[in-house]
Amino acid sequence: MSITKKLVLTFTLVLIAVIGSVSALAIYQARLAAERDSERASLQQIQQVDYSVTQFFRTMRKEARFLASDPRVSQSVGSLSRYLDASRSGEMTPLQNSESEAALYQLFKRYAEAKGGLSYVYFGSREGEFVQWPIGASGAPYDPRERPWYEKVRNSDSSSIMTDAYYFEADDASLISVAHEVRDDAGNFVGAIGIDVSLQGLMDMINEIELGDGGRLVLVEDNGTILANPLAPETSFSNVDELDDPTLSQLASMDEGSRTVTLNGTAYQATVFTSPELGWQFMGLVPRDRRMAG
Repeated sequence: MSITKKLVLTFTLVLIAVIGSVSALAIYQARLAAERDSERASLQQIQQVDYSVTQFFRTMRKEARFLASDPRVSQSVGSLSRYLDASRSGEMTPLQNSESEAALYQLFKRYAEAKGGLSYVYFGSREGEFVQWPIGASGAPYDPRERPWYEKVRNSDSSSIMTDAYYFEADDASLISVAHEVRDDAGNFVGAIGIDVSLQGLMDMINEIELGDGGRLVLVEDNGTILANPLAPETSFSNVDELDDPTLSQLASMDEGSRTVTLNGTAYQATVFTSPELGWQFMGLVPRDRRMAG
């Protein structure tokens, strides 16, 4: 073979190698850009969900404040029913007790029926009194001052609070309480208004959300309690640290970011976002095989 042919052949091989390298780099960069676009789209969708959920609870706090500011609430202290001992067991009778108790019950009833979707509206006083909508069993002995919603708002620097989610066996329902302090005309703390919201609607909404192609959203409280997990519904109300698979616990250690994880044998691109106001974590999990195919 002549020197000229050898040079041409060498040049051709070098050119093919360069083109191959450039093509591989271009494909890698395109895939990387697609992954970044996918992560950005997932994060934006998650942030929109957080905005909706945050706005809902902001509204609930405002409405609790509105009820707490009604003068009939603070003025009723001292004239309401107590259920501090077992002798007061049985159904509550707010409409058959004092005028102020009946007035409070009607106030709560009108609000709840106009709002819709609420489980309970109630007031607990510093005297241990209690009135609620709807009428139900007293649960005596019952002292509202020992309940988490009352204690939290009583000891908080904020005038309104949200409790952690909890399971209420009597209703077979998952609830969150929003509470607001009640003060008299002199500014003294006299009790707390509470509103209980069922989480079923929120859980249904989260379970129906699809991120990208087949991605799902997992919602975790700031204490690690799983509120919604469409990939494994049976884990709802479990703590991420108690699961056999450590993946969600590892994600919960992140405030925000994206990483590849394997959950129940499936590879996912996980995007984590922590709600600035609620402290809850939204974990977007998109299957990598569908993501890469897209």
